[in-house]
Amino acid sequence: RSRIALVTIDEAHCVSQWGYDFRPAYKALPRFFDRAFGLGGWPPRLCLTATLDSHSEVEVLEDFRLTRDDVIRSTRIVRDNLHLSCQRFADTNAKLDALVELLDAHRGDKVIVYAHLKQNRQAGTRALAKRLCEVGHSAAAFDADLPLGERDDVMAAFVDGDLRVVCAT
Repeated sequence: RSRIALVTIDEAHCVSQWGYDFRPAYKALPRFFDRAFGLGGWPPRLCLTATLDSHSEVEVLEDFRLTRDDVIRSTRIVRDNLHLSCQRFADTNAKLDALVELLDAHRGDKVIVYAHLKQNRQAGTRALAKRLCEVGHSAAAFDADLPLGERDDVMAAFVDGDLRVVCAT
C-alpha cells in the first residue's frame, strides 16, 4: 500500500452513466479503497473521462471523495488527430461493404472500428474482425468478453503495429 502513489480510474463516467449493472466493479472501488487504505488514507485519485454529464460528475466526486476544485476540464475539446464522420446505409451489407472500402483506402494505417455489439453475427466485434481478416486486413476483436490475456495481446499487437485494425465496443 505504501508504494501506491496514484490510483487512476479511466472511463470514470461508467460509475454512473451506464447503470450499476454495466461496470459494478467501479461502484465497489470506494469500499475497496476503504479496506485497503483506511478511511482517511486513500492515495491521490485521478478519474478520467471524456463524457461526463453534470449528474455523473456529482456521483464520481462523491464516490471518490473529490471536490469540484479537483475537476480539470480541457479547454480544447476538438482533437485534430481524430476524424469522425457519419454516413447512412440502406442495410447492414451496404454498411459492411463501405467499411471494407474505407479500410482498403487506409490500408497500413492503424484503425479502430467501433461496433455497437460484441456478439452480433454480422456486425459484432468478432464478426467484423473475421470479415476483415477474410479480405486481407490484419484485424482482431477487442471487447469485455475476451479473456484478459487475449485483450492484452491484441492491445500489444496494435501498439507495436503488428495489428492494424481493432474492432471494439
